[in-house]
Amino acid sequence: MPLRLRRATPRGAWPFRRRRGGAGTAGRLPAFRFAASDGCQLQRRRSMRKAFGLAFLLSLPLAAGTQAQAGLQPQLPEGTPQAQGSFIDPKGERIGSAHLADTPNGVLITVELRNLPPGVHAFHVHETGRCEADGGFRSAGGHYAPRGHQHGYLVQGGAHAGDMPNQQVGEDGMLRAQVMNDKVTLRPGEASLLDRDGSAIVLHAQADDHRSQPAGDAGGRIACAVIERRG
Repeated sequence: MPLRLRRATPRGAWPFRRRRGGAGTAGRLPAFRFAASDGCQLQRRRSMRKAFGLAFLLSLPLAAGTQAQAGLQPQLPEGTPQAQGSFIDPKGERIGSAHLADTPNGVLITVELRNLPPGVHAFHVHETGRCEADGGFRSAGGHYAPRGHQHGYLVQGGAHAGDMPNQQVGEDGMLRAQVMNDKVTLRPGEASLLDRDGSAIVLHAQADDHRSQPAGDAGGRIACAVIERRG
């Protein structure tokens, strides 16, 4: 540990030790003692500064993402039905959030996620409001399709009400997006995302080809958020 010297007595009151065989003031040396406790305190202060700095840096991505999502959201009329969700990954860790607002033209969905693999990913609404990470989010069921349509924008008789465009994740692992789904609602009635068993938003490992049945050959489920009524 780092050590430093400290005077054992107040300034101006210097004690002297007589060397063996010395006489008078010959060979007198000022006495010092080591302040080891000061070294420990200094080390603790440095460790605390490092810990606080690390905590601040780790908080930046979440704070920045929250601000970015808030920037995407429009000013909504009073009384607008809204919903929200928290995304978790296959480890059960929270990695993002979703905000949903019912509009005269459908549901406006705003999402922000982090720690994702870069690339193009399928992005759907699923039929059940359950996100169990242990089962790979199979608990969310299939695509939300209350009208019985086929999957895919490129298929005759498509698409599912829960089908939405693919989303691009950048090299930084972030996804910030706003999507309008005009086939669903947050109000009571047909195609409500807040029906008896709820619904969920799911992000897949691969892109949706918009034609393969039943889910566009989009691979595993890497993020899931239960849609919950807000307010």
